[in-house]
Amino acid sequence: MKAILIGVGGVGTVIARILAKTGKFEHIVLADVGDKHINELARGLGSGFSARLVDASSVDNLMEAVEGIDLVINATLP
Repeated sequence: MKAILIGVGGVGTVIARILAKTGKFEHIVLADVGDKHINELARGLGSGFSARLVDASSVDNLMEAVEGIDLVINATLP
């Protein structure tokens, strides 16, 4: 199963670490508007993770990001 976690701030980082421990995902994309933190986190969590810049306020950007994804986890601010 492929998942994308949108919003990788404080709460999203905790969610990413929990997901890493489950072993239930083939691949998890960490998506956020800023790249430094998500790149470091993805590398630290292992080969099943990647980082992607996504602007959650852009419908087009979101639609492109979730293509081919089975599960979307939203950890962005409302």
